[in-house]
Amino acid sequence: MSPADRSVRDKRVAGAMALLFGAGVLRLIADSIRLTDLIESRVSEADRVVGWLDLISNLPLLGAAAFGIFAFLAAGRERACWLRRALLLATLGFAVGFIASVLNYGAIGSSPPEGMNLALLAACAASFAFAAGSFLAAGAIGDGSLRWPGQVLGIGQLCVGLSSWAFTLAYSSYPHHDAFARGLVVEGFGAVAAGLALFYAAAAFKDPIPGAGGRLPGRERRLFFAVSALGLSFLVIGVGEAQRAAGTTALGYAESGAVAAWIFALALVVEAAAFLCVALGFRAAAEPLG
Repeated sequence: MSPADRSVRDKRVAGAMALLFGAGVLRLIADSIRLTDLIESRVSEADRVVGWLDLISNLPLLGAAAFGIFAFLAAGRERACWLRRALLLATLGFAVGFIASVLNYGAIGSSPPEGMNLALLAACAASFAFAAGSFLAAGAIGDGSLRWPGQVLGIGQLCVGLSSWAFTLAYSSYPHHDAFARGLVVEGFGAVAAGLALFYAAAAFKDPIPGAGGRLPGRERRLFFAVSALGLSFLVIGVGEAQRAAGTTALGYAESGAVAAWIFALALVVEAAAFLCVALGFRAAAEPLG
């Protein structure tokens, strides 16, 4: 790949990391609102702990996005170091999220609604897969063997889809649940599509990379299609979250809960834009040399 091609791709990816940082700030705001509601409401201590952990998990992920910006403004070994730090921070953030999901699963009552057990168990599996995939990717920096990390992250997204669909069953017993349940269904389809896109991206790394300076237009082209699909999938998830936000007040939750859901939906749209920005970088890198 020529320096000019690499510059176009890297600028796109650095811009995408900045967008992910902005999305992380929005997620932090949404989780802060949700935590405030938990503190002010009569919920169990376990629910409050889960709320705090959800909030705290955003901080390493913000750091990971910031390190990602530094990585794609650097080159060579310096880039590899920043990427490894970013992925290790992402691992920490997802690990805290995994602990929160386990505590949430452990706090299930004796007779939960149908589907609740499966929904929370799938959420545990998803957060574990995200932590494991990030850790494996950190270890793969340098040799480019990202096939297994990509597949593990794909499994995580499939588990998110399963969790969303199981939650649909759990909330079907509530009155005026239609808009909320439709949002969960849409989110599930988006998450499954994102998982399949990650599997497609992982397949691009089935062969070892050539020596330094080798050009891989075929791989970049495949990654362009995969990351484009990932961006569109997150846009679908954002639409589903917006539908959930519209149905939140109908389920009897506080108005602040709907505000948090709308902010979370906006964060997903920003993340979709980030993935599409990365895809444009891969497309530029796949273009024939002039």
